[in-house]
Amino acid sequence: MMGDDIRLPVAVAPVKGSPLYERTIAYDYGDPERNELMGKVWSVTPWMVNARTGSPSDDTFRDIRAWCHRRCGCEAWPIHGLPGSWQFGSATIFGWTFVGFEKENDMAAFCDAWEVER
Repeated sequence: MMGDDIRLPVAVAPVKGSPLYERTIAYDYGDPERNELMGKVWSVTPWMVNARTGSPSDDTFRDIRAWCHRRCGCEAWPIHGLPGSWQFGSATIFGWTFVGFEKENDMAAFCDAWEVER
């Protein structure tokens, strides 16, 4: 069954988050190292949505990033040890990108401002 054998180290133990976060960390990515990496990447911003960002070369993509920076401060880069309170996923697929927030109220404000799937 998908995600049944995932064991995250104590440093990235599952935290409360959005349904997308729960699905993202529960998924079996094929090996323990990838599973651990996904836990590490998203555990700092567990309030995740799938946002219609358009292409990274589009104005909307840049406007959304600017909005996140203005409202939430610095972007998190957890695998590089850089703290922050929000982050974009590393893949944009057909104009949709995962966006995560440290705080639920920032995710809610984002959902009010932009087109999202939860």
